[in-house]
Amino acid sequence: MKKYWSLIIIVTVIVATLATHYIQMASASNNEYQVTFEKITGDERYVNNLVIEGNIDNDGNYQYTPVVFSNGKMKAQSYSFYERPISLMYKRMIDEHKSFMRGKTLDADRFYEDEEQLVYVSVPDNIWELAVGDDLIYEVDILNKADDSVQSFTVKSKLEAAANWIRLEHIDIIGNELKFVANLSNGNGNEKAYLTTVDMKSQQVTSNTMIEMIYSEEAIQSKESIRMSINFYGDYNNITSEKYLVYGISEYDTRSDQMNILSQQFKVLDLETNEVEPFDLPKEILADERRMFVRDHQFICASIIDGQIIVNRYNLGQKQWLEPLTLDAPYEILPLALFNMQMTNDKLYITAQAAEGQLLFIIDSESAATLYSGLIKPASGSQKFTLAMDRFYEELD
Repeated sequence: MKKYWSLIIIVTVIVATLATHYIQMASASNNEYQVTFEKITGDERYVNNLVIEGNIDNDGNYQYTPVVFSNGKMKAQSYSFYERPISLMYKRMIDEHKSFMRGKTLDADRFYEDEEQLVYVSVPDNIWELAVGDDLIYEVDILNKADDSVQSFTVKSKLEAAANWIRLEHIDIIGNELKFVANLSNGNGNEKAYLTTVDMKSQQVTSNTMIEMIYSEEAIQSKESIRMSINFYGDYNNITSEKYLVYGISEYDTRSDQMNILSQQFKVLDLETNEVEPFDLPKEILADERRMFVRDHQFICASIIDGQIIVNRYNLGQKQWLEPLTLDAPYEILPLALFNMQMTNDKLYITAQAAEGQLLFIIDSESAATLYSGLIKPASGSQKFTLAMDRFYEELD
């Protein structure tokens, strides 16, 4: 009898899973979300072909699968039963290099791309099983875009401290060298960040330098509410070359749900020279960590101060602050709600929440001129949803 009950349970689970899947698909197909752009200033041509990728918050029912808006309308994306929705960035990479992308983890921190090549670095998935002194092995795959040939090799270094997980922070190719920054953590407040350099011709490690270390055990013993971490500030979706990386050593108060930052020290890593220098960031312009990144030799951070968005920029090569930008809008900006920033094709996209809708600013990164500002709202008054915007594209194939 137990055998039949087991069979009944298995069949019930399968049927329930299929029913849930198709109900969700039907529900999604009925949600014809549309948005309108109400111009405040600038030229509407900057949003006419704008494609927005993000997630929908429908009256507290948050959908974590990516949605895409093109010309204000939700663009339907079809997937098989076994597929899960993926970002357009990865979809483009898969469409163009299907064979190369097969089996790879869709994590932007594992990729590097330029006009000539696409590089993927995989990290060990069993690092917690390794002992100090064991080989730490990375697998490298390089696609030559000119002839679709693939070069694969392994990179070996020694594990110098026990770790439970490893996180790649950045991958770059400078001259004839592959460089990547890896952060190793044991989960107990101890982290070590390494810069590994590989000669592309010999495929050998030429240097493996620890650039930063935190050891939180003493702090945890004396102040149980204190935690420390090493954070690199980059645009997650940017997989191109950067000469400079900015990172901070942050101390958090764990008693707060918001993990309030108690102190921060910032540093700049020059990937060409491998040098690390202190970076003094004035407290009055500190931004939420999600609104700080490095692009094209600039450290950019945005804050909401007295209902206005203030954007500060620092030229890392020239070591000087540029004139801050104040983004004006006729609406009160709500603190930190759906506040996002991204750079695409020399344009800075900033979004923030107001009671009247979601504000969008498009800024020329060179001249700092505001090309467009406007309000994004549901096209129908009967729909109550907000769009958590993650990624902007200027056109969609």
